[in-house]
Amino acid sequence: TVDLNRRITSWNDKAEALTGFSREEIVGKSCSVFAMFPCTEQCGMYSDFIAKPIVGRECIIRTKDGQRRTISKNGDFLLDDDGNVIGAVESFEDITDIKKVEEQLISEHDKLKGMLAAMRQSMHILGPDYIIEYQNDEAKAAFGDRYGEQCYRVYRDREAPCEECLMQAAIDTESIQRFELVMGDHTYYDQSYTVHGC
Repeated sequence: TVDLNRRITSWNDKAEALTGFSREEIVGKSCSVFAMFPCTEQCGMYSDFIAKPIVGRECIIRTKDGQRRTISKNGDFLLDDDGNVIGAVESFEDITDIKKVEEQLISEHDKLKGMLAAMRQSMHILGPDYIIEYQNDEAKAAFGDRYGEQCYRVYRDREAPCEECLMQAAIDTESIQRFELVMGDHTYYDQSYTVHGC
């Protein structure tokens, strides 16, 4: 908890473990001892432009040993019996490792898109519920930009997934699945299904 001047008034064991600052070191000090972006530019708790309660606000803090950590913060005002604001209470969770994994996944996804873009075959990435999340230029030229649509509607004009679809089998077995498809106009497609990372 903090008072109206952002001085720390209480500090629990979890905050101590995350930041490295003991209760004795931190109580009575300004939260700027460990708070970084965006808190040093605009205090979320005492800003009129940020709605309360605060839920899941991402902030950067500095630990006692100088590490930068990303936290997800919740907070709200402390009120006296007359409803006057006398301070604030905040809780926070370290999400640094989660953010690193997210960044790695985005990087890998971007690399995969780059490889697909260079291919001269129609390629796409499907997400849950058979939603098209990416098409390379060849696929867009053949079918139009169909991002966000379900593949079985786009390619087969169906209301449900195709019976012969092997996407779920690729997911379940974590192995490449192949299927040859001949359309009504005698167009031939050699389909391959793979799970990214297999």
